[in-house]
This record gives sequence, C-alpha cells and structure tokens, in this order.
Amino acid sequence: MIFTVDIDGVPTVSFAASSEDSASGFVGLDEFRHDLSLLSSSGRPICSSLSHIRLRLATDKEAMRYRTASGAPDDNQEAPAFVLLVKVDGLVVHSIQRD
Repeated sequence: MIFTVDIDGVPTVSFAASSEDSASGFVGLDEFRHDLSLLSSSGRPICSSLSHIRLRLATDKEAMRYRTASGAPDDNQEAPAFVLLVKVDGLVVHSIQRD
C-alpha cells in the first residue's frame, strides 16, 4: 500500500508500507517529524513541532509518482523509500539503478 503524509494540509511525502498500522507507527515516531523539520521548502521548514500531520492512502497520481521516483514496480520493497512531493531547498537528487 502507498501512503501519503499531509503536513498542514499539503501532500508532502509518500511511502510504501504493508499496512495502515505499520505506516501510522512510522509517522508517529518523533524522529520522523524531526527529520522533516530539518528540510525546508521556499525557505520555510517543511514541518514544525506545531504542524498537523495526517496519514492517508495515496491518490492514484501520488502512488504513480512514488513508483516512478522510487523505482519500485509494486508496493512491496525491502528497504523503505520516501518520495518527497514538495520542492526541497538545496536537495540534490541522485538516481540509483537497481540490478
């Protein structure tokens, strides 16, 4: 299953998880919010301690963006991949080809 995290009403990151409970548990980690708070978009932090975070199933378009960017042909991956749906300041993207 592909999930999207909305932060303050903005679709921000998509990822695959085996269940909603698994995805919810990950999003609930303090480290998840902290890591996102280190990133900015247009000079503003993507996430703050006051941000409202909502987990939901990805739309078809978001799921397609996830699959394209992560290189995952399906929703099951051995290693987690996160696809940012917003522009991130100073982020350089590298593509890694799978064997």
